[in-house]
Amino acid sequence: NWVVLNINYRLAPRVRLFDMIVDIKRVIRWAKKNSHIHGGNPEFIAISGGSAGGNLCALAALTSAWPQFQPGFEEVDTEVQACLPIYPAVGYVWANLAWSRWFLESIVKMTDKESIIRFSGMGVKTWCDPMSLLTEIPVLDRQQKLPPFFIVQGTYDNVVSPELVRAFVTELSRENAVSVGYLEVPGAHHAFDVAIGPTLMQVLRSCERAMDSVYNEWAMRMADGAGGFASDEGEASKATP
Repeated sequence: NWVVLNINYRLAPRVRLFDMIVDIKRVIRWAKKNSHIHGGNPEFIAISGGSAGGNLCALAALTSAWPQFQPGFEEVDTEVQACLPIYPAVGYVWANLAWSRWFLESIVKMTDKESIIRFSGMGVKTWCDPMSLLTEIPVLDRQQKLPPFFIVQGTYDNVVSPELVRAFVTELSRENAVSVGYLEVPGAHHAFDVAIGPTLMQVLRSCERAMDSVYNEWAMRMADGAGGFASDEGEASKATP
């Protein structure tokens, strides 16, 4: 059984992307401190989101050791043990200039100068997109710091590019540094999970099996006294319901 926290975070234009990520980190902090009250295991936190939420949950998983996103609680462990992005908006900062301009001006709203100061020399385009951020993380660091990912994407999505999501999966899988599962849903559009039907039920079962598998592997490592993340799954798997 899983304890599910349905969370909110502040939105643009009232806040910028940086604040949204801080909100996600605060939720992770809360879950680690309080999930046991509701029957959860505070030592195992899986994070998931769709579309823009998929972007945010991926960014949160990729920046678990970044105190810059934890103002006032820099010493708190915000590491997650699994990440399940659903049709995540990844790769657009470099692949689509018009989208990039809108995203940087309307959502990110941080200059390169501020970013370089805040993130020790890192430009804003590097950290605001999961794909560009991932390419900056050395393979050894990925193996030691990144959790397993299970990514869901529809083939007919005309909002989030399946090609860009596939590229993100390929990069995650490089040198088998991160355990990655990839479920590509034939004929599924963006937000396909809004309507309950056979396809959605199959996707939910696949996600449940994936998260159960990640949890069981984590529990075995903890029982053996081994920390960190395992990455011996081989190439990224591609399944269809």
